Amino acid sequence: MEDLKEDTGEEKAESSVGWLFWSVIVLTVLILVFGGLVVKSAFFTKEIPRTAIERDLLMYKEQVKNNPKDAMAHVNLGMTYIDMGQEERAIKEFKEAISLDQNYAEPHYYLAVTYERKGEINEATNELKKTVKLNPKHEYAHYLMGKIYLDQKNYEKAIEALEKCVEVNPVSADAHYSLGLAYEESGKKDLAISEYEEALRYYPDYKDAKKALERLTTS
Repeated sequence: MEDLKEDTGEEKAESSVGWLFWSVIVLTVLILVFGGLVVKSAFFTKEIPRTAIERDLLMYKEQVKNNPKDAMAHVNLGMTYIDMGQEERAIKEFKEAISLDQNYAEPHYYLAVTYERKGEINEATNELKKTVKLNPKHEYAHYLMGKIYLDQKNYEKAIEALEKCVEVNPVSADAHYSLGLAYEESGKKDLAISEYEEALRYYPDYKDAKKALERLTTS
């Protein structure tokens, strides 16, 4: 009877050791699995965009990563940085695009836009000149150049740029209005009236053009 009790005690001890051993194994596996999930979540989970601009940023970053020599991809990424207010990053992307394709007008134009926003007007003007040299029919480059010259009160050059803009796009109400301002400041009243009328022709609710026309026709 005593031998039986001893055997039973030993079996219980062995059973406890076995249970403890497998418990440790299972716990270790669970820890490893949980730790792996944490690491994956922290470092490998794909970022989910919350807004349209975050979506564009991820998309264009991926394009640049997959094809770093694609000048257009760099321009698109740079434009996204402009929308995010990150001018320095935008400038970097536009310069990279220029280095990849020196005959591509768009990075020069958007570089000018970025410089103009930063108040670096000389740099902006230089890039606009490069833009229209590469693409003489670049409507927006002519328009921005005209607006810059207007702000500088250089009406002769403003007229030259804005005349080219309306030549490229005759239905641009903004260009006709700005050209009207340049004519008006140059003392060319009749030409100014004509441009204000053109602006209203394409955009009948153009309030500034209406006020300008009233100013000149009632004086």
